[in-house]
Amino acid sequence: MSFMSSAYHPGPRTIKKQNTITKLDFLKTRIVMKLLTLGVFIVILALFYIWSRIQIVQVGYEINALSGEQQSLKNDNKNLHMELLLLKSPQRIEKIAKEKLLMKELAHDKMFKLSELAVQDK
Repeated sequence: MSFMSSAYHPGPRTIKKQNTITKLDFLKTRIVMKLLTLGVFIVILALFYIWSRIQIVQVGYEINALSGEQQSLKNDNKNLHMELLLLKSPQRIEKIAKEKLLMKELAHDKMFKLSELAVQDK
């Protein structure tokens, strides 16, 4: 019988103290979560602000570089326009015709206007 009785009466139990969640603990947890969420939101905003400022600075550098390139291209265009005017000058063309192509100036009595030639043909 002692065998049976010991099975039903295991002896003194140790009762663990359970942590009871009170309303105050629940409110504290909610406040901590709200503060944590607010902190994460502030960090995200700060990172976005820093990223946008970095982008603004990079775009400023690109604008500055492109402005310099634009000025350089304007100078090149001006130089090319001056070179074109020099190459098209009648004095230069006449000099090349006389020196390199060995052309001679035509006598005035051999010159005629095309409009006079057209009138003679009619």
